[in-house]
Amino acid sequence: MDKTVEKKLNDLLDSGDITSFLVTLGEVVKSGNVSKISREVEMTRGGIYHALSEKGNPTFSALVKITKALGLKINFFKA
Repeated sequence: MDKTVEKKLNDLLDSGDITSFLVTLGEVVKSGNVSKISREVEMTRGGIYHALSEKGNPTFSALVKITKALGLKINFFKA
């Protein structure tokens, strides 16, 4: 994964712009093998597309699975 994409995702999370974060993560998923990711996270392609859209509201579990399938990891740090 491109470091600029990682930075953008982190910046969006830091800013609290969850909608843009989800949409950007969705673009990352779409740029890869969506079928493979779908199998790994045990969600339909449509489910992934919806979860990572402007109207999406994925569960935390789904986000963890999707980011892991992309080779990313969610970490928490003291603010």
